[in-house]
Amino acid sequence: MHESARSLMSSERSVAEARRLFQRTLSAWVCDLLDLRRRGLDQPGWVRIEDDSRRREAA
Repeated sequence: MHESARSLMSSERSVAEARRLFQRTLSAWVCDLLDLRRRGLDQPGWVRIEDDSRRREAA
């Protein structure tokens, strides 16, 4: 087989592998996003955290 044909086949395999990995990553990301949406956690929000250290200092 000619060297350029081997190089092309190797390139095609690399691209196919990269696409496979991208699809796998993308599908996992979509599953995570849909789960967050289902829980209502896909939008930023505020969480109030009580600061116990101020209470201890005042006491």
